[in-house]
Amino acid sequence: MHAITAGVESQVDATDLKARVARLARICEAMWEILKEKNALPPDLLNLKVAELDLTDGKLNGRKANTVVNCKACNRVLQPGRQICLYCGAFSDQASVFNGFA
Repeated sequence: MHAITAGVESQVDATDLKARVARLARICEAMWEILKEKNALPPDLLNLKVAELDLTDGKLNGRKANTVVNCKACNRVLQPGRQICLYCGAFSDQASVFNGFA
């Protein structure tokens, strides 16, 4: 692939990614507003929960460390975001679908 073409494609991909992230941010904001209004939740509750999750790895840095989860059946490490072991096919109820998205 020509370097100029690759550069243009990368810019298009980055622009598309920014638009998708912005849309997800608006969706999250809308969901929070609905939850807050329907359940009479305090306005600072979301910020407190975000900070609590951020601190699970001991650092307030805007990121949450992934936890390593082993398969109960074969003891191999489950892939981040997976609840089914790639090696033996066992389902893990301890794996979180949010792992791998920190």
